[in-house]
Amino acid sequence: MDSTTDRDQLLVRLDRSARSVSRLSTATKGISIVMLVIASFVLLYGISRVGHDDFIGFSLVALVVAGLAIVFWSTAAFHAAFGESLALVASAHTSLELLLRAQQHAAQPATARAKPRVRANETAATAPEPVGPEPSAARDEPAAGPGIAAAAPVEPAAPPTSRACPHCGAEIRLDVSRCRYCMESV
Repeated sequence: MDSTTDRDQLLVRLDRSARSVSRLSTATKGISIVMLVIASFVLLYGISRVGHDDFIGFSLVALVVAGLAIVFWSTAAFHAAFGESLALVASAHTSLELLLRAQQHAAQPATARAKPRVRANETAATAPEPVGPEPSAARDEPAAGPGIAAAAPVEPAAPPTSRACPHCGAEIRLDVSRCRYCMESV
């Protein structure tokens, strides 16, 4: 129970982190847009001062601010991708957990999943009688009882056509004198 609770808390924290990183990305993109607007105003002001010594200074400041805006934008893009990957990890974990539960449910034998039938004349305290022939009965006799089909006779297994190599353990035919994998004589 504790592991399920821990997993649920981990998924909640992961989802919260993904939303937080997404908000950080949006804020960083907003800052970079504001920086680009400021850089363009500074550049326009510097261009208006072409004849003065301030022209080079304002132009360089505008280029530095535009460069920082590009760095901020790339950081925002990274955080956006990272936030999406966190959300993807959470959804993949949930999907894998559902798949695991479905496989475990399918792996259970049908008798373990099915509830035992209770006959009308039985109570819950009494166990149902075993169905099938008694151990002392012969195998060739059909099972007695209504609705129970006789078991098909078991046919003997076919004789083996291969054996294991004594040197490498590979499966080889019975009629060979040398293993085709390790080339040792058998």
